[in-house]
Amino acid sequence: MTARTVPLTDPGLAAYDRLDLLVWVADIDDWHVCWGNHAALRFWNIPSRDFLAYREFPASDTVRALHFHVREQLKTIPFVRMEQTVYPDNRAPVRLAFSFSTYPLPSGRIGLLVEAREVQSSDHELLRRLDAIRYAPLVVTTHSTDGSTLSANAHARLTFGNWFTLQTLFARQVDADRCLDWLLKGQHLSEDVELLTLNGTRWFALEARSIIDPVNGLSAILVAANDVTARRDAERSKDELVSVVSHELRTPLTSIHGALRLLSAGVVADDPKTESELMQIAHENVVRLTKLVDDLLDVQRLSFGVLELNTQRCNLSRLIQNAIDMHSPIAASQGVAITFDAPPQVFCHIDSSRIDQVILNLLSNALKHSAKGQTVQVTVRRLKTTVRVNIIDHGSGVPKHFKTRIFGVFEQADTSDDRRLGGAGLGLHIAKTLIERHGGTMGYDDTRAQGAHFYFELPLDPDPLP
Repeated sequence: MTARTVPLTDPGLAAYDRLDLLVWVADIDDWHVCWGNHAALRFWNIPSRDFLAYREFPASDTVRALHFHVREQLKTIPFVRMEQTVYPDNRAPVRLAFSFSTYPLPSGRIGLLVEAREVQSSDHELLRRLDAIRYAPLVVTTHSTDGSTLSANAHARLTFGNWFTLQTLFARQVDADRCLDWLLKGQHLSEDVELLTLNGTRWFALEARSIIDPVNGLSAILVAANDVTARRDAERSKDELVSVVSHELRTPLTSIHGALRLLSAGVVADDPKTESELMQIAHENVVRLTKLVDDLLDVQRLSFGVLELNTQRCNLSRLIQNAIDMHSPIAASQGVAITFDAPPQVFCHIDSSRIDQVILNLLSNALKHSAKGQTVQVTVRRLKTTVRVNIIDHGSGVPKHFKTRIFGVFEQADTSDDRRLGGAGLGLHIAKTLIERHGGTMGYDDTRAQGAHFYFELPLDPDPLP
């Protein structure tokens, strides 16, 4: 084996050989121990200092992050002290009290001079609890009273990175200031807060209180936080469902109730035209309610992955043409034209009823947002391994602030009670999920200056051999 580095020779370190204290020098950029005193060699079961040049020291991302964090702290203070549990080869875990200081390496890099002593304790249950915290799927950190981080367990560093303070954890500075002020007064904090993680802003159930640091005896802050983003999203979905019930069920039910009440009272018995109109109102609102219930059931089936697809080889061009024919009377009544440009035969392996549902939803939306005299364009284009379907209208388009949420559940650009266009905000979410269940993709092209351009792609089914 080739030596990774020349063993460190520094006469100034010789005095440490006379101590029972464990002492070693580490180059953490190269993750290599350059020198160790006799006590350290015995502790780590290393035969000689020369052997250090060949010894591999594997370490987790958490251990590496801790050492880099220590070196960063040493830029402003002479020593960093902490306690950690270590795991020597073929030995029981040992609790060590560490003191870190900087050491200038011959390479010009800054290494760490580590001094450690064993913490004499028979409380093995304490060690087990400390290890449980270290590897728990829960954020656990401690901070000094100025907010700087003293320690962080593995999950905390995976969530927030290697360098963070109590202040930088919070999405809003006002929350950070309030939290720190509250804790410095000795108050206990327990609430849901937004924190900034490596993957963006997420919600955490945060518990924080003042403690006395067991290492230095000074006042400190203990923080425990659990990611509750999924729970918050579920609560938001339930709230939105209540809102949907309020907006989407109350209006048609009121219309049905009013129409049936007039009919049953015989108020329009002598007016066949009005009677027919009331019946039509009741029928249209029953259809609207039925569609809402079907959409809600589809969302549930898709979210649980229990919606079955009955796929077969199908001519997508013909399927789209049939959907356009179905919408042509509605388009004509609005003075809107629908154009269709597609190869006569484009075959895909699909559930025709579900893809028809997607096409009808996109066509319906395009017609809703088109004014008299405008045109809805539908095109089908063969690509290398997929087929792309474009549905383009020339209406008002999607508001800029809404484009990132356009395929969400219960998402609506206009949420007012008197909005002009109906809908529960479920159709596009269902459509996108159905396309993805077919192995395709669906999106929105926001490069158009006016109107809306939705598209989806499905895998092409190869033409059968002649």
